Amino acid sequence: MVRILLAGAVLMSAPVAAQQANEQAGFVRAGVLFGDVRSTLRVDAANVAGTTVSLERDLGLRRSPAIGFVEVGYRFAPRWRVTAEYLTVSRNSMVSLARPIQIGETLYNTSASVSAGFRSDLYKVQLGWSPVKTESAELGVSVGAHITDFSANVQGAATVNGQTFSSRQERRSVLAPLPNIGAYGRVRLGGPFTLAGRANYLQLRVDDVRGGLTDLEAAVNWQVARNVALSAGYRSLDYRLDLDKTSFSGAVRYRFRGPLLAVAATF
Repeated sequence: MVRILLAGAVLMSAPVAAQQANEQAGFVRAGVLFGDVRSTLRVDAANVAGTTVSLERDLGLRRSPAIGFVEVGYRFAPRWRVTAEYLTVSRNSMVSLARPIQIGETLYNTSASVSAGFRSDLYKVQLGWSPVKTESAELGVSVGAHITDFSANVQGAATVNGQTFSSRQERRSVLAPLPNIGAYGRVRLGGPFTLAGRANYLQLRVDDVRGGLTDLEAAVNWQVARNVALSAGYRSLDYRLDLDKTSFSGAVRYRFRGPLLAVAATF
């Protein structure tokens, strides 16, 4: 219910790119997200259930990385637009384990020194239609997809089926496309300022993949020049995948919440 209320509160734009009523056909936006990242990973083997591992608490990955993103969009008709976004998170660590963790067939024991890495590349595409569009406000709906490329690896002293290895690596990767529906809008606050936001949501189960996402954003845009705007806002991204594939059986959870700063140019 909280997410539904928040989504309703931010139905005031997508993209959050400071396009005014006299907006140009296209835009480019680039920025940085700051905030708290929480992620978990579980990798199962054929006859072994993996440990649900906190990548931050158990493997020492940074909780507050700076996350860069870039977004482009084009309005090909007065009420129609298409947008695409790329966002990447890459973290690495070296840690001595405080508890044993099972990754696939490999058991990394307490006090084992392990290196770990996690990378997530998010590609988002959206088609939007605005049934409401005036000089001072816009409200629309969208359909699209979040396509995420996850990769994770853990390496260190380990045991496999009772046999000890001085160094053993477990590596998994998966490309996961999740369709979504959403809403967006904007409202002019007065002068050079615009309040904007968007919300995307989906829960899906198809064959050997179950997933869900919630992607919310709200920002205030400041038009500093005719074709340039600055944005300050907040974003919450929650991504969940349960997989039963030959290449990856297990689960991935990824959550980001925090402020953003961006600059946009229209053309």
